[in-house]
Amino acid sequence: MCDSLENITHSLCTKEFQSRRSSYYWLCNALDIYCPVQWEYGRLNINYTVVSKRKIKALIDNKIIRDWDDPRLFTLTALRRRGVPPEAINMFVARLGLSTAQTSIDPQMLDAAIRDYLNLTAPRTMAVLDPLKVTIENFDELGFGHSIGVPDFPLNPDSGGHHFVAVDRDIYIERSDYREGEGDKNFRRLTSSQPVGLKYLGIAISVTHVFKVAFLEIDSSRRGKIM
Repeated sequence: MCDSLENITHSLCTKEFQSRRSSYYWLCNALDIYCPVQWEYGRLNINYTVVSKRKIKALIDNKIIRDWDDPRLFTLTALRRRGVPPEAINMFVARLGLSTAQTSIDPQMLDAAIRDYLNLTAPRTMAVLDPLKVTIENFDELGFGHSIGVPDFPLNPDSGGHHFVAVDRDIYIERSDYREGEGDKNFRRLTSSQPVGLKYLGIAISVTHVFKVAFLEIDSSRRGKIM
């Protein structure tokens, strides 16, 4: 009855309300008021999290989580707090579609929608967090300049601008991108016997020499005399 009084044209609900549709319409007809269209759909469950409003409210009441915007949840306010663009959520929902079947999906589907949206809208930048120095011995023979142009949107390089990255004989790669020795067959990055290509440079590098620098890490919390 509230739906009709509040001028709701369509009532969207999950499958458990399907058996109550007849009583829903009976009450509206008995009161001679407009009957909103009731449309049932299957509940969408996301693995590794809770989406039921009743269960989320219980978590809040028991102070297990702070509020509806707890970043561990998949509510709209929680996703907004995590910085998820609304367009990515719309893309995620459009890919799923509506169904009367109850489904469970992996959170990676939402991650994929966010990634696909950001690939088209967010300028791409790169950073090396744990640097490992690499010296290209024959760099001068390759004829590269001091910088190369890198597209801001790699998936569609013609749609946006470019930025420039400095290039020299000494470059830095992520330490996790190199393994000394042969490595395992699933490791597709640089090893002592496996070359790799450098993105945007169009060349491959291989290991010829490895130089290690030993360093001493001092624990200042431990005090004692040096004998």
